[in-house]
Amino acid sequence: MRELCDPLRGAWLFAGALCGWSFTALPAPWCFVAALGLAIGALLAAMSTGSRIAVVAGVLLQQGVFLALWQSVPDPQDRQGHFRVVVERTLAAGKGECRILSGPDPDLVGRSARCTDGEAGDTLEGRATLRASRPATNPGGFEARRWAAGAGLEGFLRWSAPESLVSRKGKQGLGERIRRGTITTVARVLSERLEPASAGLWTATLLARNDAMPSSALEAFRQSGLFHMLSVSGFHMAVLGGGLVVLFGLLRLPKRPAWIAAAFVVLAYAWLLRFPPPVSRSSLAFLALALAMATGRRPHAGNALGLAGAALLVLDPNAPFQMGAQLTFLATAALLWGTPALVAMLPLRWRRGRLHDWFFAPLAASLAATLATAPVLAWHVGAVPWIGIPAGLVSALSFSVGFLCALGVVCLGWLPVWASWGFAGAAEGAARIVYEVALRAGQWDPGVFVTGRPHAAVVAGCLVLLPVFACTVRRNLAGRAWVVLVASAVALALFATRPQPRALRLVFLDVGQGSTTLASWPSGRHWLVDAGAVSLREGGPDAGRDAIFPAMRVLGIRRFDAVVVTHADLDHYGGLGWLSHRIPSSRLLVAADTGTPPAPIFDSLARSLAARGWRFDSLRAGQILTYGDGARCEVVAPAFGRAVERNQASLALRFRHDTAAALVAGDADSVSESFQMASGIPLRSQVLLAGHHGSKHSSSLAWLRLVEPRHAILSYGRTNRYGHPNPEVLARLDSVGAKIWRTPEGAVTVALSGAGVEVRGSDPPFWGGPWRRRVLSLAHPWIWNRP
Repeated sequence: MRELCDPLRGAWLFAGALCGWSFTALPAPWCFVAALGLAIGALLAAMSTGSRIAVVAGVLLQQGVFLALWQSVPDPQDRQGHFRVVVERTLAAGKGECRILSGPDPDLVGRSARCTDGEAGDTLEGRATLRASRPATNPGGFEARRWAAGAGLEGFLRWSAPESLVSRKGKQGLGERIRRGTITTVARVLSERLEPASAGLWTATLLARNDAMPSSALEAFRQSGLFHMLSVSGFHMAVLGGGLVVLFGLLRLPKRPAWIAAAFVVLAYAWLLRFPPPVSRSSLAFLALALAMATGRRPHAGNALGLAGAALLVLDPNAPFQMGAQLTFLATAALLWGTPALVAMLPLRWRRGRLHDWFFAPLAASLAATLATAPVLAWHVGAVPWIGIPAGLVSALSFSVGFLCALGVVCLGWLPVWASWGFAGAAEGAARIVYEVALRAGQWDPGVFVTGRPHAAVVAGCLVLLPVFACTVRRNLAGRAWVVLVASAVALALFATRPQPRALRLVFLDVGQGSTTLASWPSGRHWLVDAGAVSLREGGPDAGRDAIFPAMRVLGIRRFDAVVVTHADLDHYGGLGWLSHRIPSSRLLVAADTGTPPAPIFDSLARSLAARGWRFDSLRAGQILTYGDGARCEVVAPAFGRAVERNQASLALRFRHDTAAALVAGDADSVSESFQMASGIPLRSQVLLAGHHGSKHSSSLAWLRLVEPRHAILSYGRTNRYGHPNPEVLARLDSVGAKIWRTPEGAVTVALSGAGVEVRGSDPPFWGGPWRRRVLSLAHPWIWNRP
């Protein structure tokens, strides 16, 4: 044990920093329990190795830096008023970051925000709204608030009246001019000397700009598990640094200057990209490796990984919450310890020769990284793209060659075109291979294993199992390793597949100014009721892409047995266009009459779905749909026998399990509600999705008294221009004693069963944070407050 632990003082420093971080990140009293338990465990384990001081140093360092530099971010709140800002850097066309010089709140002075208009050095002044970054409201949603805090951003500044915006041109610094000139030159050379598809791929990988790539290609990279190739990270820095070392070696440059020069180029490249977190981590790691090689010291991988983890915890307490940081740390640990463990299990004859170097070793590395990161991917996105193992194995070499050749094209951009023909041809050939692999793998649906979000105990068990397995194999205990692996896998499988209560579950998602409900039947079938809105401008919000599909993955939904479109308004079917290309063909349920006026966009979508094998059925009031599992869906509207206005033709569905019921009212207005009451169809429901997003023309008092809802859900856009929900509707709901739930505050989950109705909003975060750096200046003296 001593020979394993004694050299890893960096790991003990990381253990101490983790103790301090847990004291910071967990709520009381768990913060004290976790910090004390981790500290005692680390000290006991380090007693025989002389590393106890590293544990204490990690605790003190993490807590000292945190209390001095970080403070909690208050609840998100939009601010309106007169702002004066200076643009500090331009990220892309029309986007940048600015520092607030003055605003409606003195606390904002000195803070940074994303903005539009202006270039680096310009001063902008005018009336604006500072939109605060908000936490995720849907299952699988993006945690914009935590990301913004880690990036040091207060939110997004949107100018209220762009025509009255006062802009004063400023002088860009030398560094900014060099950076912008270099980026422009690289993009221009690639676009001129490579075909568009290849230029888009290598522009994305060299400059971290994905805007030149087709959206279908980006989606294929995500689906195939190869998206890390597009976001500049450790893989790119390793290829760049390793390629430079080999190049300098071919030029007969001595070893020490070669490593120093390679480290200098890698740091310059990271500076060009503005040191995003993945690039910062990988460039600093390469710098440490280069210094070790240049000074003749033998680098210790475990020590370096522990020091890197400790530095992350000390310098940014938000880092452990970021999926990218989690995946990087686990994948690196798997490459260091998991790969040798997997290779050790191979027969001896397979561990030698070129077949091992070119096939078995890369396969073991890819498999180890996938196994280590699978629990985290399942937790965050509810899916594990196992196809990434063979796809990465096939495309890694082509990508590395193409990346270096594209860099060669850029370096030869000052010469005539014929001088870079060789590099350009190789870059285009490699791009074709990478595209082909990504598109084939990404479009193969079984290549992604949809897991849903596992139980926290399952994730913790998997993360504990992996190092135990690696240690037992490395200690020549292969038989015992197999026993540990099989026993733990069986236990986790039994725990993960424990029987679920037979309930009808409805999840009302936050899709902005629109409506979406995911219905999961006790028999395991799933329905989608409405698909939210979509922006008609290119690259705008899309409920199918941004909300429904991520929620499907986290909830373990792979397909829908039926998709219901209550009526032909864009905010109720818009997301179906994107979503229909990512899910199998299904059954589309619509009202018998779409109402007036005509809906040509919906009709075009319907024809497209029919051509791809979708089946259509019309619903009328009085119909009952069931799978014989104890739950049923009753159609309560429309009850007209003639053509009516579109909202009056909206479907209204009553989901029921035993005596528990939930009414999804669509956009039915008071005229439709009067026909519902006259039809004699049962309406009483404990849960109500209020009609028409809380419009005053829906949810009439007489109808509400007949429904008698105990819970009312309002689905609307946080900043909609219609004034939803209407104050009169809120008063009527209050008069019948309904508790109001709002989707902009988080998705609402309803479970209907024989035991009654259970309604809950978004789960509160168990972890603390996010935190942001303090503004320390003479004008704003620092005052310590315990977060």
